[in-house]
Amino acid sequence: MSNFLKAITVKSEVLKLETINQEVEIKQLTMNESDEIERLRQKVVKGESNDKDLIIQSCRFAMINPTCPTDEELKDISRTGFEALTEIYMSIPMIGMTEEQKEDYKKRVVESISNQVKKMVSKAETEKKQEKKKSSSLN
Repeated sequence: MSNFLKAITVKSEVLKLETINQEVEIKQLTMNESDEIERLRQKVVKGESNDKDLIIQSCRFAMINPTCPTDEELKDISRTGFEALTEIYMSIPMIGMTEEQKEDYKKRVVESISNQVKKMVSKAETEKKQEKKKSSSLN
């Protein structure tokens, strides 16, 4: 296989799942799969779907060995089992990265979440102050 084909083909790797202490082989999503996941993510944002559906569909696309449980099998999944699927979902963007790239990616995710939380807290504090001013002016 040429270097070009190696660079553009879907990569896979074995992931050690911390939640259940087992390994699973997962692959990068194809462009079409990524598009479908993005459409589902937008439905989640709009409240038309939930995170559970997004995680399960992502695992259906990514899991190679073993494959993702069927709908029938998912009816009996435990909380720990769903945490394992969530761990797979969170690992999909890092497939094919070096360990250094994975650490950088994780840092960026943590920073992004931290910034979102700060914005939410700041917005809540501002709204609380505005509410306090309103109630003070009414008295």
